[in-house]
Formats: sequence, structure tokens, C-alpha cells
Amino acid sequence: MAWRGASVGRGSHGRLGAIGALVLGLSFAWPGAGHATGLNPRDATYRIAGHRVTLRDGRASAPAAPGAASQVVTTLVGQPAYGPLSAGSHPAWAVVLAQSTGGSGTFFYVAVLQVGSHGAYVQAADAVLLGDRIRLRSVVIARHEVIVRYLTHGLTEPMALSPTKRVVGRYRLVRGRLVAAPSAGHRG
Repeated sequence: MAWRGASVGRGSHGRLGAIGALVLGLSFAWPGAGHATGLNPRDATYRIAGHRVTLRDGRASAPAAPGAASQVVTTLVGQPAYGPLSAGSHPAWAVVLAQSTGGSGTFFYVAVLQVGSHGAYVQAADAVLLGDRIRLRSVVIARHEVIVRYLTHGLTEPMALSPTKRVVGRYRLVRGRLVAAPSAGHRG
């Protein structure tokens, strides 16, 4: 049996053993999981705010404007998750992308790549903004949802400090669009 997914986190935070993942029905990652489908989400095209961004080895860079010296830099953060987002569907990759546009912020997005038959990408759903300067804890696909756990800044916390507010974002793929599930944004 091949594992079909990913879990990310720094250190041992948010990691389950293989047996725990199996019992809970969570997707789980092994390095090189993209090779099971022949696809590598580190080398794929995503849509962020209506723009196509093509990663090569997990990174993309483009001028912020024609002739501009500043660059928009997009990177894949953590380990991608892999699994089905609906019953009977082909699996999908869920990733978190960080994008710096040259200012003080770094904006994080969750994005999904649907995988079709024969392992080809079917489409990339528009990425959904998670926030500015968050700290990713984990991303998994479980029970047909993309679940992203991260820390963000509270309303009164300075952006220069590390974020401390826990967030669990839940997202579903609905008619080719990634949308917040009813419990999205649950603090905990």
C-alpha cells in the first residue's frame, strides 16, 4: 500500500506516526511522494490572485512590474499533502505557497492541484489567502478537506513579532474552486 499524502511541521510539531495517520484517516508524507504520480508539486503552475506562477524546484521569481528591479518571489512552504478531495475523485495535491512582493509582508496561500487520469494535472484552483507572515504548522488532506494549521498575528500583536494565535483552516474543492469549509478559521 502506498501512502497518499503529506503532513508538515517544524520539528516534531503536528507529526503523527504512520499507524496514527492510518487510524485517523489522515494523509501522510514521505519524501518524494510526488513520484508516486510522476508529478512534482515543486515544479508546477499555480494561480495566485488571477496570475499564473510556475515553480521550478519550489521557487519562482518575476519582476514586480515591467522593468522593475524588485522581484515577486513565490516559494513552496513545507511538505505538500496528497489525497482525494471528494469521494471517487482523482487525488489532488494541496500546498502552501509564500509570496513576497518586495514590501515588508510575506503573504501565504493554500493552493490545490487536481490530478487527472494518467497522473496529469487537470487544473490548479485559485489559491486562497491564509494571511501575512504566518507560521505554518501542518497541511493535510483528511476526510476530503485540506486542513491547514498555522499561527497568525492577533489583532493587537505587532507584525514584527512571531505570530502566536492558533488557526485551523479547512478548505474544500467545490466545482473546481477551493473554498473555506463551514468550520474554516476555527481557533484552537
